[in-house]
Amino acid sequence: MKKELLLILGVSAMSIFINPVNLIAQQQIIEYDSDDQGLNEVNGPHLLLLETGDDGAMGDGWSRLWFKNSSDSDPLNRWSFLARPWAGAMDNDNILTQPLVMAHRAEQKFGFGSDGTLRINKQFVLPNMDGSAGQVMTTDGTGNVTWQTPLGGSGGNSSLLEDADMDSNISFLEGAGVNITDTISMNIGSAGNSFEIFRFFNGGIEGNRKIVVQTNSSSSSPQLRLVETGGNDAARLFFSNESTGNDWNMAVNGGAVAANVRFNVNYNGEERLSYTEEDSTYTILNRAVINSPNDDAASLLFTNEQTTSNRFRILADPSNTGTENASMHFDWKSSTLERDFMTFTADGNSVDPFIDFHQNTRYGTDPTALASEIRDEIFWNQNIAGQTTGSRVKVVNNASGLLSTRGLVSIAESTTNNAVVTGVLAEATATNGVAYALYGEESNPNNTDSWAMFANGDIWYTGTVVSPSDRRVKTNIKSAPKGLLNKLMQLEVKTYEYDGGEQLKHMNFPKGNQLGFIAQDIQAVFPDMVRLTKTPTDSPTEIDEKTEIIEVMGVEYNKLFPVLVSSIQEQQTQIDTLLRENQAMKNELTELRGLILEIKK
Repeated sequence: MKKELLLILGVSAMSIFINPVNLIAQQQIIEYDSDDQGLNEVNGPHLLLLETGDDGAMGDGWSRLWFKNSSDSDPLNRWSFLARPWAGAMDNDNILTQPLVMAHRAEQKFGFGSDGTLRINKQFVLPNMDGSAGQVMTTDGTGNVTWQTPLGGSGGNSSLLEDADMDSNISFLEGAGVNITDTISMNIGSAGNSFEIFRFFNGGIEGNRKIVVQTNSSSSSPQLRLVETGGNDAARLFFSNESTGNDWNMAVNGGAVAANVRFNVNYNGEERLSYTEEDSTYTILNRAVINSPNDDAASLLFTNEQTTSNRFRILADPSNTGTENASMHFDWKSSTLERDFMTFTADGNSVDPFIDFHQNTRYGTDPTALASEIRDEIFWNQNIAGQTTGSRVKVVNNASGLLSTRGLVSIAESTTNNAVVTGVLAEATATNGVAYALYGEESNPNNTDSWAMFANGDIWYTGTVVSPSDRRVKTNIKSAPKGLLNKLMQLEVKTYEYDGGEQLKHMNFPKGNQLGFIAQDIQAVFPDMVRLTKTPTDSPTEIDEKTEIIEVMGVEYNKLFPVLVSSIQEQQTQIDTLLRENQAMKNELTELRGLILEIKK
C-alpha cells in the first residue's frame, strides 16, 4: 500500500494532493482557523475546490465534490455538488447565474443562482423575491413559478389553485367583517375567459351553508351529473336535516337491463314515487296533490309521443267562489276537436252535487256499435220532509239500427206520512224486441246455494210468473209414475208461525198464523221438492267476521202442481170406474125391479 502526500505551502494557502490509489478509507479531519476572506488573504476556508485548466470557455468550468460508495460498481450512482462561481458563468441550461448545483447520476436536482434564484428538478424556477401580502405561487405549466393574487376579492386570506393559462381555478376565501362568509369557488374557462360554475358558502350574507352550481346547461351537458360506478346499482342524491335525522333521496338507475331502469323518490328508505322505463308507469304512494299556483283550475294531462296533438285531461277547481261551484271536468282534445265528456259538480251555493255526461258514448262488446244518443242521469238527493227524495240512475240509449233499450234504477227512502216509497224501480220498454226490466243471472247453476234473485220479504205482483216448459228445451220425457195420489195422501197440512230465532232475526218471515207444510215431512215423501241451502246469520249489509253460515230447508211448491194434477187424474180415473160400476149396478137393479113386477103379475 502506498500513500503520497504533497503539501504546497504558499503565501496564505495550502494545497493537498493525495494519490487515491490503494487509499484506505478513514475519517479525515481538517483543523484550521478559517474566515471569509479571499483566496489570497490569510485564514481562508477549511477546504477549497479550485478548478484549474479551464474557465468554462475551453472546458466545463465546474468545481466538483462527489459522494459515492466504493461497493457500487455503477460510476453514475453518486450525489455531487458542482459550482461555477466565476463572473458571467451560467448553468448548462443557461438559467442560473454563477450556479451551485446538487446532482444525482449527473442530473441536476437542485440549483441556486447567485441572484437567489432556486431551480428544482430542472422543472420549477422559484421567484427570488417575496410576493405581496395574500399572494400565492402559481405555475404556468412550463416551469415558471410566479406570485399571483388569488380570486375572491379582498375579504381576507385567500388561496388559489389554477391551470397553466390561469382561466380555470379553485379559490378559497376566508370571510371577514360583519358578514363572515367562507367561500369555495370553482371557475372554468377557455381562451382567457373564466366562468364561475360552483360556489359553496358557509353562512354569512349569502345564507346558511349552500352550494350554487351555475353553467349554461343542455340535455347532454347538465349542471351536475351523478355517476354510479357500482354496476347495475342506482345513483343517489340525498336531502337530510341534521336535527331530525330524516331524509328524502332520489335514486336513478340507468342500467342496460330495461326492468332495472327506474327513478325513485324515497323517504327514510321507503318508496314514495317511482317511474319504471320498461312499461312507462308511475307509481305514487298514499296520494298525489296537483296544485294550481293561482285561481285557475289544476289540470292533469295524458299524452303519448305517437300523436302529440291528442290528449286526455282532468281539469279540477276545488274552490267555491261567488256563483261558481267546485267542479272537475274530463275532456279530450285533438288538433281539430275538443270534447268535454263528464263534469262533477260539488255541493255549493245551495246547489246539490251532480254529474253531467256531455257526449255520445257506446257500451257493449261490439266496438262498431255507435250510439246516436245517450242520456245518463245520476242523482243523490237528501231526505227533506214533504219532498220527493231518493237516488236515481237512468240510462237511455237509442242507437240507429239497433234495438231500443231503456233502463231506470232508483233507490229512495222517506219518513213523510203517506209517502209512496220505491226502493228499487226497474223499467224496460221494447218496441219490437225483448225487454227485461230486471234481469238476474245465476252464475253457477250447479251450486245449490246460488240464486238469480233473493227477496227477504213478501213479493207482490200483478202479472204472472212464467216458467219455461217448451218441449224443445226438455229431454228424457216420460209419463209420471203411478201412485202419486197415495204419496200425496201421506202429506199432512199444518198450521204454524215463523220464528227465526237469534240467528235468523234479520229474515223477514211472514207474520201471524200460517197454513202449509213442513219441509222435513215433504222430504220424506217427495225429496226432490226440498232444497237445502246456506244462508248467513246477518243481512248482506252487516256481514262481518262474526257472521255464521247455517243450513235452511226450503220447499219448491211449484213442483206440487204436477203431483196434484197427476193425483187428480188418478182420482178421476177411480171416480170414472166407480161411476161405471155404479151405472152397471143401477142397470142391474132396474132389470131386477122389472123381473119382480113381472112375477107379481
